[in-house]
Amino acid sequence: IRTADGKQHVLEPVENINAISFQVLEQRMVLELSKSLLRVALKKVIEYQVRQQNELLGAIVGGANFITEKADTRNWQTLPHSIYYKRIKLPEGKHQVKFKAFSQRRPHTTPQCQQFSFDIRPNQTIFQVVNSLVTAKD
Repeated sequence: IRTADGKQHVLEPVENINAISFQVLEQRMVLELSKSLLRVALKKVIEYQVRQQNELLGAIVGGANFITEKADTRNWQTLPHSIYYKRIKLPEGKHQVKFKAFSQRRPHTTPQCQQFSFDIRPNQTIFQVVNSLVTAKD
């Protein structure tokens, strides 16, 4: 981040979401797998019991069981890899701030640039959120 007065600021990491997501996934894997297996087993027991009484009704229950089972479509890729921030204290008045995101692995690629204008008033705090597909690990 570069401010209008020429000062350059580097973002600081707040949280590595990627590391947290793997840890959460490991912690929940056994529980999630157990719940899924128990649910399927109960459905199969019910289907078997009904099929013993009535073959057609058992087939309908089996079809309903098949239709109600669905894949876990939650996608960890939609989470950000990391969150970075930088707190910049600016004096009152109008300021231009230029944000430049670039890859540390591929330094010769074109950086992602955005420019922001701020009119700072007394005792005002402004949060500017920037989302970037460029990562430090890119």
